[in-house]
Amino acid sequence: MELADLKAIEALFSEFAWCADRGLGEKMAALFAEDGVLAIGELEFQGHGRIGLVCQQRAQPPRYTRHTWSGLRVAEDAGDWVRTTAIQTTFERSDTNSSPLVRVSDLFDQLIKTEAGIWRFVRREISRQLSVGA
Repeated sequence: MELADLKAIEALFSEFAWCADRGLGEKMAALFAEDGVLAIGELEFQGHGRIGLVCQQRAQPPRYTRHTWSGLRVAEDAGDWVRTTAIQTTFERSDTNSSPLVRVSDLFDQLIKTEAGIWRFVRREISRQLSVGA
């Protein structure tokens, strides 16, 4: 994998976190292939409409989150198609009086590079591993 592709994938992950924290559903959906899938635990959302809607719904006040990611690992590289893993840490407060909750999740991603040279999620699985607080 070329350095430019790795940097583009890192930017994709960061944009996902930014959109998730702000409820930017349309922008979040655009990070996925047209029939892409976002799997959060046992729930699966397929296509831009469903992914955008769940992003908007999850970011409604008084819920407040910040997502960070780390440990990006390219598990399989087939040129314009890759599998990656990473770790996501989510800081969440469900209302102004609650203590923050911290969740650590594994990310399992399948990505594709479009004809325009832009990386998109084909499938993103978020698998919670532990929670602390609240």
